[in-house]
Amino acid sequence: MVTCREDAPIFVRLRPRAELAPYVACVWYSDERARREPRPARERVLPTGRADLVVRLEGEPICALASAQDPGGTSVGHAAISGMRARHHVRDVARPSCTLGVHFRAGGLSALLGLPSDELAGRHTALAELWGDAAHDLRERLRALHGVRARLALLEDELVARRQRRPGLPPQVARYLASFAAGAPLPVGAWARAEGQSRRHLIELFRRSVGLTPKLFARVQRFQAVVRRAAA
Repeated sequence: MVTCREDAPIFVRLRPRAELAPYVACVWYSDERARREPRPARERVLPTGRADLVVRLEGEPICALASAQDPGGTSVGHAAISGMRARHHVRDVARPSCTLGVHFRAGGLSALLGLPSDELAGRHTALAELWGDAAHDLRERLRALHGVRARLALLEDELVARRQRRPGLPPQVARYLASFAAGAPLPVGAWARAEGQSRRHLIELFRRSVGLTPKLFARVQRFQAVVRRAAA
């Protein structure tokens, strides 16, 4: 039996366990079925520079909308990967749902699970297209559990079990991302000189690993910095 609370909306965000921390920013859980205040039927989701894995436990299937005017959108099932984006996307929030997910670090989707970040960027992809019947099985196991932490722990178990037994991000990409984390992002030309490799090669390596080109990724990071300042 599903045990999402019925008396109040819930939103929980937790740090991942240690072995997932290099790849995952957080795991989260949301149950909005008890929400009483009115809200718009659709909302724009700003680009974060990261990818997400989303599993809807209760409610309508996840719907990918082409725009705010899209009358029906396209269903991607109850579990999906939302790839890295360079612009906002629109989601339907008219009907309350119970959902949990994973917010990956930049490059974490590819490094942890071996999934093609560049092919998944800019869209929602049904998890069943990538994992087959295992996507449905994961959702059913999550629904059978009691409690938020137990469900998030199972989701983390799944990620650990699917972790690729190979090196993570290419070191050149890891160093470039580290420059953003340090607050001193490298221009692509300076990065190429520091690595002793061509700009074209590094741009393609970054796009395959992260999902966007370095230029677009940097643009999203600057935008997010403005959003954080405005929120503060």
